[in-house]
Amino acid sequence: MVIITISVTCSLPVMLTSFIDLSYIGRAVLVPRLQVSSSLRLGTDQLQLSCRPSESSFINRIQIERKPARGSQYSLLVYIDPGSDPVVKDDDFRSRAVVKGEAGFAKAAFLEAIVSQNQVNCNEWGYYKCKITYYDGNVTQTATSNSLLVHFIVPPSSSPPSLMLSPSNIPHNDVNTYRYLRGTTVAVGCRAEVGFPASLPMRFCIKKNSVYELVTDLQTDYITPASTNSAKSCVVVRTILALYPVTTAGKVYCDVYNATINTGCATHMTSTYENFSVQDYPVCNTSSSTSKSTTPARVITGGTATPIPMIRGSAGTMVSATQDYTLLILGCVLMLIAAVLFVTSILLFLQAKKIRKEAEMVMIRNTYDSVQFNSKTAASANYSSLENEENHYHQPLEKQDSDGYVVPKNSFR
Repeated sequence: MVIITISVTCSLPVMLTSFIDLSYIGRAVLVPRLQVSSSLRLGTDQLQLSCRPSESSFINRIQIERKPARGSQYSLLVYIDPGSDPVVKDDDFRSRAVVKGEAGFAKAAFLEAIVSQNQVNCNEWGYYKCKITYYDGNVTQTATSNSLLVHFIVPPSSSPPSLMLSPSNIPHNDVNTYRYLRGTTVAVGCRAEVGFPASLPMRFCIKKNSVYELVTDLQTDYITPASTNSAKSCVVVRTILALYPVTTAGKVYCDVYNATINTGCATHMTSTYENFSVQDYPVCNTSSSTSKSTTPARVITGGTATPIPMIRGSAGTMVSATQDYTLLILGCVLMLIAAVLFVTSILLFLQAKKIRKEAEMVMIRNTYDSVQFNSKTAASANYSSLENEENHYHQPLEKQDSDGYVVPKNSFR
């Protein structure tokens, strides 16, 4: 008996330890290791995404999610399951990214995505996180990484700004310059891609005789996205507008500049300009009765005196032969408007006269019917209205004037 008892007590500890799996004691928790570029410079840097588990295990899924920088929720970007190729859920990302990965019984499970520098667009600007689903013994676990923000940098465009001026108000044939009457207030507008997030400022500068003048009073200065397309939403355009009275010929510049290093009008990041000239109203010179000699008028254009040929008028006067037909065209338009108003007034007068005569006839008929109806014979069968009397013979009426009044046959003496 003593031997049997000892054997039983000795076998019990061996059976308990066989059900305890000591391999899980002290195991580290699996953590997704997400790597992503901290910042991207549009057109220069490529996007690299990578997610790996910190521990070896059976990986059921690795997935990367993204939230737009101006968005509110994450969406599934790409994932990998055991025994299959990576699946890209975002259509735009699928067309531009190279994706590879591995899951399942893999000591080096991973998921990677690369977008080349010439394929990166504004959709990459946002927050990223990685989720890994794995088996912990017989239990499915999910681990999520911290969110990482990819900062986006959009450099200003190297192309010159788009400069717009009011149309010339003096006809001319030079397509390389604008021409205005002296004192005209010209609207000047300019647009350019100025970069993001540090959007560069813009300005107007007027150059006259090698001297720059800064236009300080801007009517408009605002920034808008270059496009409603999300792929271009981080590219911003600045628009400025100013009103400038022109008194002397010169050049108007539109600059995109750095406020720190480009302090004067002569320095800038990018710039464009347009020429403009000014001119006085055409000058007419009349010949005097004592002298037939005349001097051609001279008009100052762009600071240089240029002679203008003269044409002799019918009264012996000398008229400058400029190309300024603005006043002539305006006079013709006013004459046309006056003619239209005159014809309209005649038509209205005739129509009013016709309506007046018709109203008088209606009044006469109503008066006649009223008198006949109220007479003593109104109840008899001999009553008839003026409408019925029109079918009977009547002596011809006296001749009437243009207003409908009777003209006497014989004048009174």
